[in-house]
Amino acid sequence: MIDLVKTFRATLKQWGHDILLQRRLNDDMLYSARMEKTTVRSYNAQLNNQTNALAENIEGLTINSEMIYFFDSLANPKSGDRIYEEYPTGVQIFLIDQCTPVKGRLGKTVYWVAGATRERPF
Repeated sequence: MIDLVKTFRATLKQWGHDILLQRRLNDDMLYSARMEKTTVRSYNAQLNNQTNALAENIEGLTINSEMIYFFDSLANPKSGDRIYEEYPTGVQIFLIDQCTPVKGRLGKTVYWVAGATRERPF
């Protein structure tokens, strides 16, 4: 039987890139001073949505995340955590909007999907 966790980790090893994850400690937006280096796979969700620019908007509350990140099952990202990612133009900081575990056989978490939005300076 295929071990999905091992398969996903192999995909991250081959195709992923490193980011720094800063954990939110409480609801007052207090962050840990320690950064965690982790490997993720990501894509820009806004580029995907540009093809549907004329699509009808749905009513209600929606979160339009800029980036979608795929984390290892052990990473356990949370809403409000910060992601620091290196780009040719400099470091970009993203705030995680929402996280969802993707579960496999017997309810075991295989990987995490997180939507993140660029943090705007005040």
